[in-house]
Amino acid sequence: MSPEGPEDRWESRKRRILQKLTQAGKKLGRFSFLIIPCIVLFLLFHNLLLKIRSLLSRLSPKIVLGTLGILLSLAVITGAILVRIYGDRLLFAPQTIRSARYGEDRTSHAIEENPYESEIQKEMDEPESVSGDLLSYRTLLKQNRDFVGWLTVDGTLIDHPVMYTPYDPEKYLHRSFSQEESSEGLPFIDYRCRLNPDSDNLIIYGHNMKNGDMFATLTRYQEESFYKKHPRIEFDSAVELRRYEVAYAFFDRIYYQDENLFKFYNFIDASSPEEFNEALTQFKQKSIYDTGVPVAYGDHLITLVTCTYQVENGRFVVVAKRVS
Repeated sequence: MSPEGPEDRWESRKRRILQKLTQAGKKLGRFSFLIIPCIVLFLLFHNLLLKIRSLLSRLSPKIVLGTLGILLSLAVITGAILVRIYGDRLLFAPQTIRSARYGEDRTSHAIEENPYESEIQKEMDEPESVSGDLLSYRTLLKQNRDFVGWLTVDGTLIDHPVMYTPYDPEKYLHRSFSQEESSEGLPFIDYRCRLNPDSDNLIIYGHNMKNGDMFATLTRYQEESFYKKHPRIEFDSAVELRRYEVAYAFFDRIYYQDENLFKFYNFIDASSPEEFNEALTQFKQKSIYDTGVPVAYGDHLITLVTCTYQVENGRFVVVAKRVS
């Protein structure tokens, strides 16, 4: 398949612009649900505020200042509670989520096009006959160029397409395969990872849904008995079938930038055997149980990550080694 021409590229960009405008309109609509009630309440209690002001003018300055202090404290506490509850649904949600995951806003590093796409398309154009799962995956890739593989854990609800959009890191955080808004989103690969050839460690994020979908099952790996029943993970690409064996499972969290600690989400490519082995040491120390699966420098890993709530910005992590 030939690369996109200027017209195709322009159409693609127009679609992205329209999608962003639509999302901005929806966010503004959500934001208006907070602004409008505040205006209505202000108008309703305007006369009451005037009466209170008249009453306060008759009181001593100390009583007035004390009353204002109490009201200000209540306003701050109420605001903090509202931000805590609704903060991830307002305009600043993408920034909040992005900062929580990576420790900083990395949108400035976004690139124009998916560098993996052309490589996969070249492989698809090779005159070889494929069937079964590979044929299905290539069909999916033609439907959505962001598709890079299918993740499955037999006997669980983890059975989903995986997306990769380094030019738009969190495109599928709340978007379906058909590009429509979805609270469940889709599993997606960390934009810092390389594909074809793969990074030493591919990090895949997925939501922990209350209905048990997406990566909710992942937290079951805290039980050794569950691990023994589900020791294998399948992550097939559009060009090959891949099998992984679970090596580590642990609770962790997203750290502040100034915390000088090992951050599992920053281990993607090791610059040396020592760096790779240090990461393995950290994984082993954090792991809830010992799987006995040997991992060494040169092995390729995948790390599945989902949210947990045992601590602030908590995460549950499963690391698996490729075996075929």
